[in-house]
Amino acid sequence: MFHDMKSTPLSPSKGKAKERRNWQTGWWDFEPLAEQSRRPVEWSQSSVIFTAHPTQPLLTARHFSSSKQFTIPSPAPVASAPGSYEPPTVISVAPGDDWLFAYFPRRDGDGTGCLWKRGAQVDSWNVKESWSLAQGAGVVAASWLGTPREWVVSSTGASTRLPPRGPRTPVSSPTLILVTQDNRINVCFFRYYVPHLKIMSCSLTQPGITMEAQPNLGTDKGASSVRQCFRAAIGLAYNDTSILIATRSYILPPPMTNASQFDATHPTLPGEMPPDLLLEDESMGWECCGEELNINLCEVQLRFNGLQMSLYVEPLPPIVHAGASLVDLNFICTPPPETEQPSLSPKMKKNSEQKGHTYLASAYLDFGDYASTPKSELVLHTITRQPPTINSNSNKSTWIYHKNAVRSFTPSVLTFVSPCSWLGEEGRNLVYAGIVDTFGTLRKPSLKRKEAIIGRIRALNLSDLTDNDLQPSPILSTLDRVGQDLPLNAAPSPNGALICTVSSSLWPVQTSIHTSPRPRASEDVSGLSIPPLAAALAAATFARKTASDITHALSLATTPISEVSDTLHHAINILENNQNGIPNSFILPFLGEAMVVYRHRATNVTDNKEKDLLTARWKIAHDICSLAACNRAFEDCQDGDTYDLDAVWQLIGLSTWVVSLTERIMRECVLSCDVRAHGTEPQPPSAGTSTPLNAPILLFLGHPFAFQNFGTALGHVTRYRAYLGSLSAKGEVAQIARDVLIDLVDSSGVDFAALGTLLVSLVQECQALDGDTCREALAACQPTPAMQPYLSNAVNKVAYSKVLNKPTLFIKPYDLVDGVGRSSIAPRKDKDKDVVSKGVLNGQVPSLTCLSCGGKSEVGVDVSLPGITSLRWRGWEKMWSLRCICGGSWTSIAT
Repeated sequence: MFHDMKSTPLSPSKGKAKERRNWQTGWWDFEPLAEQSRRPVEWSQSSVIFTAHPTQPLLTARHFSSSKQFTIPSPAPVASAPGSYEPPTVISVAPGDDWLFAYFPRRDGDGTGCLWKRGAQVDSWNVKESWSLAQGAGVVAASWLGTPREWVVSSTGASTRLPPRGPRTPVSSPTLILVTQDNRINVCFFRYYVPHLKIMSCSLTQPGITMEAQPNLGTDKGASSVRQCFRAAIGLAYNDTSILIATRSYILPPPMTNASQFDATHPTLPGEMPPDLLLEDESMGWECCGEELNINLCEVQLRFNGLQMSLYVEPLPPIVHAGASLVDLNFICTPPPETEQPSLSPKMKKNSEQKGHTYLASAYLDFGDYASTPKSELVLHTITRQPPTINSNSNKSTWIYHKNAVRSFTPSVLTFVSPCSWLGEEGRNLVYAGIVDTFGTLRKPSLKRKEAIIGRIRALNLSDLTDNDLQPSPILSTLDRVGQDLPLNAAPSPNGALICTVSSSLWPVQTSIHTSPRPRASEDVSGLSIPPLAAALAAATFARKTASDITHALSLATTPISEVSDTLHHAINILENNQNGIPNSFILPFLGEAMVVYRHRATNVTDNKEKDLLTARWKIAHDICSLAACNRAFEDCQDGDTYDLDAVWQLIGLSTWVVSLTERIMRECVLSCDVRAHGTEPQPPSAGTSTPLNAPILLFLGHPFAFQNFGTALGHVTRYRAYLGSLSAKGEVAQIARDVLIDLVDSSGVDFAALGTLLVSLVQECQALDGDTCREALAACQPTPAMQPYLSNAVNKVAYSKVLNKPTLFIKPYDLVDGVGRSSIAPRKDKDKDVVSKGVLNGQVPSLTCLSCGGKSEVGVDVSLPGITSLRWRGWEKMWSLRCICGGSWTSIAT
């Protein structure tokens, strides 16, 4: 009912008042920030956004940016009594993206924690373990140990792998840390080769040690009151095995004293007690109730002695008078600076490992008398460990707290805080702050403008919380909901290029994607030598994680296509410079990301000519990945000069695709040469020719990596045809297989053996191409102008050689048949083929869909396909159970 009062039009007598209206938020819009649990949101490394259902105890998920949505199966206690549970209040995804945790509070009893294990597809999650948590001991915060080391790329293009964070976990995976309402830490883990979950628990309010085999002692209860934690943060510093826990608690009133207790103290019943004695007893408990003003800190050590794990807890001095109405608490850990000390010995270097800075950011919201919008404040503390001195009687380290800065945002309101990571080393000293305005003016809506800016995401310097030079990112809201459903919680994307926010409304939940603050336009050219998106893409390739947030930014229509090619070119240059040559393990993932960019741009463009070119570019990137996978299949099924006959039909399917690709390349060579030729003799291209050799498919002749894979595939098909042709037919099936392959190769219009010999003569010229030119071509997925002289020579050699039978190459039998008969002999379309095996989808098992290229496959299904007896082929198929050949993730959701 409050929202009806927000938008008040101005007086019609004031000029263009009819075209403007004011909007204003109320304190009730920010009230969810002060609640004990906000709606959670997590963005996994496989680019799945996990959120809680607004009203039901369900975990919902959406893949970005394909918009595939699905629901995570609930654990048995929740599924059996959904009306008794509330939506999950804590969601946490393991950095390896193979484990998921959520906590479901119960309205009338103990809550439930659940661990899921991911299957081969991004939407395949199975309940691994669930356990109950007592009422009043629900989960407040969660974090994972044993995370892989991160990669960062600086603005100069130098790549660095950051040090490990937190303690080592040599015998457990996964290892999950939970902080609960009863001020306890719980370490949940699976020991290797042990199928059951183990939990170690220890109090955070007093020093203690818990061994792995020791039973949990339960919750701590005070004598006169109960401290219930409602905010917690878990800090894992670089090069530090300690775990820092920060908590803020409520002091709850003591439980009602029953009659028996009164009888033991006073001879009279409670109703007969003097009124002044009752008032004194109640005031002694209620005066101390409410939110604590201190932030309690604790140091936790997780150790392993070779037999069992142990948990050591040591409370630290609190941060006193930290402020009231705490709404957010975050540890922000920065890596140590890259400084070399060559004069130190290896042992001294190990003992003097530098550690980064550990910051504690706490946000506060003061509602005052609830007559106006609240006032927000962000406080930053530095937490430093001081090693024991020589003269000290104790060998324990001391911790020093220093308040770095305090930042007020009045009249705006701070709604969320998020760390910055995607700007490499430079971004580690920044923090993002979501700042929402409390009032504004809207102009008359137009067809082009359907959203209004209601705030900004700003980058703040960690040193003093001042605004950084990065361009703030606008927070947008639809015109009909402006000032309502504010973004109150946020999660960064896997590479930090985007930020996902969720509102607190019951229905519908407003989930929005915002860009992270970027360098200003003037700094993109002069201030930075490497575009931030290029550095982030290279870091994602090093870390073998998805780059969907980066490809999404490059796929937008507002990004010029020249900027896209330039960004991809910088990214592949970083891979080359940091690896002394790009290995195939980096080229193929890079091509997969480039394919996604051009595929999305081809979908959104309206010009048919541009759409055809972009489509050809992404399909060639996909073909290069497919060819590399085909070569791997031939190698896996090859034993010297022989091939696995149990996989004969599967290898014939791959050979059919290689032959089809070869025919397309040869036809392009003939057509390109015919356009350039004058008379009967081929001529080199002139300087100002209007028809350059820029067809993307010519990369198979122009780029060394594609050229090598193409030649290897031709050799496999040639040898496989000769091998099957030399076998004596021992049965009908063998006879058919041999005849099919021989007919396929011989009727293609290409002499494969002669073409392989011809390509050998071009190897040295192709490898002599400039390295930067080749990287530029791979980034653009088409030949560059610098390749024109070489490509002209290569195209002419192929087109005017005797390896081609042009009539057979251009005219196929099914082209001469009309009607129903043509469909039986014409090749099947790509949508009917398996994107991995290149065979026909038989439909006997449900196919999977690649979220990057849209291809379908049956080889990634857990159930083995019927009729396949080759163990070598099955091993090759197993490689693609988690990823498509283009590097995309599988989903079982039908397109």
